[in-house]
Amino acid sequence: GANANAVRQQTGWFKGVDGKWRYEIDDSGASLKAHGFGFGELLDALGKNLTLADVLDHPALFAAYPSIARSSVEAIDEKSQNNGELVTNKRGGFTIRVNAGLGEAKALSVMLHEIQHGIQNVEGFASGGNIDLMAGYDEPRIKAIETRISSLLGSGKQGKEIAPEIKRLNARIAEIRKEDPYQAYRKLAGEVESRNVQQRQN
Repeated sequence: GANANAVRQQTGWFKGVDGKWRYEIDDSGASLKAHGFGFGELLDALGKNLTLADVLDHPALFAAYPSIARSSVEAIDEKSQNNGELVTNKRGGFTIRVNAGLGEAKALSVMLHEIQHGIQNVEGFASGGNIDLMAGYDEPRIKAIETRISSLLGSGKQGKEIAPEIKRLNARIAEIRKEDPYQAYRKLAGEVESRNVQQRQN
C-alpha cells in the first residue's frame, strides 16, 4: 500500500486515530457573516433564532453537511470561562454555543472547533468531551484497583483484616480522579482533532 502521508497529499483522504477515513474540508475561506463585532453583538446584529448558515459563510462545509447548516447558534454569557460548546439534542441535532465576549477571529476559531465535534457526531468519529466528564473518567488504573478491591472483598478474609488495604486502594482511586482533568480532556482524540482544525484554519 501507499504511504499514508502520500495518500493524504494526493487525495485529501486520511485515517483518524479511530481508524475511520476522513476528508478534510478547507476552512481557510470560512468567515462570519458580520464583521467588527464581539460574538454576542454579532448575533444581535444578525437577528433571533439563528442557524449556523445565518452566522457562518462556509459553502464547502454546508455542501458536505447540509444538516449542520441548520444547527442552532447561541451565545454563552461572556462572564463564563467556557469559550464554546456543542450541545446535542434528543433528535440528533445540535446547538453551537460560543462565548459572547469573544472577538471575531477567536469566535470563528471556536465555532470551527465545535463544528468539528458536530461532524464527529454525524460520522461516528472519536468524540471530544469536557473537563467535568474527565474528572470521573473510568480509566484503566481505576479499573485495575476496583478489580483488586473486589477480589479482596470476595477473599473470605475478615473485614478488619482487609479494611486498611481497601482504604489505601480507595485513596489511590481518589488521587487518580484528582489528577488534572483538563489534561485528560485535552488528550481525547476528538479534542485533539478539533484543535487541529483550529490550527489549520489559516
